[in-house]
Order: sequence, then structure tokens, then C-alpha cells
Amino acid sequence: MNEKEINEILERIRNRRLEMGLSYQDMQDLTGISKSTWQRYETGYIKNLGIDKLDLVAKVLNTTPGYLMGWEKPKKQNQIETIAAHFDGEEFTEDDKEDIENFIKYVLSKKKK
Repeated sequence: MNEKEINEILERIRNRRLEMGLSYQDMQDLTGISKSTWQRYETGYIKNLGIDKLDLVAKVLNTTPGYLMGWEKPKKQNQIETIAAHFDGEEFTEDDKEDIENFIKYVLSKKKK
């Protein structure tokens, strides 16, 4: 991997961190990698983010290692993802719908941890 490609990876990490409103302190708290190391990554002083850390960084930044590496395009911000299901039975009650919404919130909350 050449220096340009490395710098592009580090730039994607920095841009994603800023999009999420995360500070170096937040990154330290979420990854265990020190604030000063984050600053050195983003300024290009350190050029080798270990592959073992890439998955952790992607999870913290709510993206994929493929995006950080430049192999995937990012999702557009506020992109709506539609999930549909068909039900051939009784209609859902309001309580059923509330249970479904709560389950969706539960699943999403697990991703934020």
C-alpha cells in the first residue's frame, strides 16, 4: 500500500469521526487507543493502523472496514433503508405494533454499544 492510499484511509477515518461529532477523547474511551495516538494517525505521523484495530475502529465509527479501506462507497447520510414484511393472518393490534416498534428500538440500541 502506497503513502497516498494510507493517507486516504486515515482521511476517511478522520472525516467519519468528525461527522459523528467524536473527539479524540471519545475515540480513546471507545477504542482504548490514546488521544495522542489518534492525533498522530490523523496527521499522518503514524501511518500503520493495525489491521486488528480496523474492525474495532469501523464499529466505533458505525461503518465498515471496507469503507475505511476505500473498497466500498459510503451510505448517503440520511439514506432511508426500507425493510418490508408480509403477514397473512390477523391484522396487528395497536399493542402488537407497539411491541414491534420496541423490538426495533432494542435491536438498534444493541448496535450503539
